[in-house]
Amino acid sequence: MDADGTRETAPDAPRPAVEEGGEPACLLARLCPQCDAVPEGPPAAECWRCGADLRSR
Repeated sequence: MDADGTRETAPDAPRPAVEEGGEPACLLARLCPQCDAVPEGPPAAECWRCGADLRSR
């Protein structure tokens, strides 16, 4: 233990697994083909940023 009462960890000691959150990787298929805007909410017919038609994807 260190002087402050905390436990000292070796630099090469395994660290506990951290569960990371975030968006799923499958968002790539939902990007706007014109401006690469990331959609928010359910799929739309038009891009919220540039107005491109998204129905043909």
